Amino acid sequence: EAIAQVTARFIAESVEEDDMLGFAPGRTLVAASREFDELPSADVVPLTGIGWPRLEDGVEVISNAGRASGGATYPLYVPILIDAEARPILRHPMVQQAFDRFGRTSKAFLTIGGWPDSSLLSLILEENGERSAFEERGVVAEIGTSLLDLQGRSVPGLEERFIGIPEEQLRKVPLRVGIGGGQGKQQAVLATLRSGLLHVL
Repeated sequence: EAIAQVTARFIAESVEEDDMLGFAPGRTLVAASREFDELPSADVVPLTGIGWPRLEDGVEVISNAGRASGGATYPLYVPILIDAEARPILRHPMVQQAFDRFGRTSKAFLTIGGWPDSSLLSLILEENGERSAFEERGVVAEIGTSLLDLQGRSVPGLEERFIGIPEEQLRKVPLRVGIGGGQGKQQAVLATLRSGLLHVL
């Protein structure tokens, strides 16, 4: 709750008129978005697909930010992780509309996931029987669509299945903010700092 309040205040102070705001939600960002009162006029796009079983998290942040800013929202009603046979859904115009906004994002706010137990993606991969293979390769964190080892290096393997802004595109966003803390996030925060992906933690 404390991190959410700081996050909400930082977002309110940093948003400018005509920004394109990108969010990769988690529980802290959901809580922060509930603190939004009014933001400068800005459009809003999710930077990742939706994680399950907390499907409402990804939708709520976008709707709360859009309501506070009065700008356009570009929801992405697709899971964060898909199998190859599901890729045709990415041709849907609504999905393409969101993807087109990735390159226009001026400020990105991303939740840091801590492996193994403080990450929704980690739990999804555990259900699929895939997590151990990534843990063996040193994954301790994810942010956006990037898996990171403790040194902050990207660990490949899910690129074709991740739905969201690619790391190369994320690195071009002018302001990148990571949100995370608490039990199970220490190594993840350190890895994310070492990755060079963030301007602000």
